[in-house]
Amino acid sequence: MLLLLFTGNRLILPPSLSLNGCQIKYAGSERKIRELCHFVEALDLASNDFTSLEEILNIIKEMPNLRFLNLSENDYSKLNENSFKPIQLENMNSLVLNNTGVPFIIVQLLLDSFPNLNNLHLSLNNYTTLDIGPKKYYNIKRLYISGNPNLKSWLEIVNLLDAFPLLEGLTMADCNVDIIPENLDQLLPKLQTLNISNWPIKKWDYLERLNQLKNLTELRCQGIELLQILPNSDLKRQHLIARLPNIKRLNGSEITEDERIFAEKSFVRWFLANQDVKKPER
Repeated sequence: MLLLLFTGNRLILPPSLSLNGCQIKYAGSERKIRELCHFVEALDLASNDFTSLEEILNIIKEMPNLRFLNLSENDYSKLNENSFKPIQLENMNSLVLNNTGVPFIIVQLLLDSFPNLNNLHLSLNNYTTLDIGPKKYYNIKRLYISGNPNLKSWLEIVNLLDAFPLLEGLTMADCNVDIIPENLDQLLPKLQTLNISNWPIKKWDYLERLNQLKNLTELRCQGIELLQILPNSDLKRQHLIARLPNIKRLNGSEITEDERIFAEKSFVRWFLANQDVKKPER
């Protein structure tokens, strides 16, 4: 239900406005948008019929207080830079472009338009390459790029991470990357939270490279391939806790001090019972 506010005889829309799935294709009167939406801070335009970025820009440029914009599930796969009219929105904090197929040249132009953007969502876009260009965006703190199964090369990941050198949170579940490099600390020196669930990682050595990230305390890694050798979920969790001593929250659950002690003891017992399995270096 949309709550409408009135100032005198003038209608003013509330700070949070959802027009999800309303089959909107055109912006309409810019004057009316300016009158009604001046105080809008969060705008959800997901699952509409927008294919032109110009229509979106015509809307948001009349919303100087906008902080959150969701454009998911509109088709932007055919956009090019010629359709972009530069704007500047200083207050924009979060941009959601999931399942839009938006090209990276457009992502770059949007980043330039939102200089204080902190959160960027690019999941489910069927990306195979991640070339965002040489510019660095120090303002981006959290990046979501899950559900892109055609991402297989770590070199492509590097191209993206190099553009966001101060990331604190990275969510990349359901991608097909099977390696974690040795120089991870150089790429992600500030990272605190990471989601690599369902990556086809086959070696514990790769996973243990996460220990290079001294600020990393929260990890989601359900469904990674190497865990399949362990017979149950409890043992999987215990092995992860024992191998990753800096992690304080694993797969959504806090690791207590008692659980860590128990996990490390269980880890040692497992290797005593499985002498043929390669032991980690300690």
